[in-house]
Amino acid sequence: MTGMLTMFIHTFLVMGLIAILFQDAYDQAVQVDSMIEIIIAILTLFFTNGIVEAALRAMVVRHC
Repeated sequence: MTGMLTMFIHTFLVMGLIAILFQDAYDQAVQVDSMIEIIIAILTLFFTNGIVEAALRAMVVRHC
């Protein structure tokens, strides 16, 4: 459970900082025009990749 929670927090913080610090570059990379669209793109990445990473992390921590 700790591994899963840690992975969620880590993914959320990293993706959130990318949105804030590299907004212009991320706009061009994802081809969006507004901050709302950036947030939607980051949440999509968070929920698709973050959930899988968190589940794998929880299994790794559990078996170690």
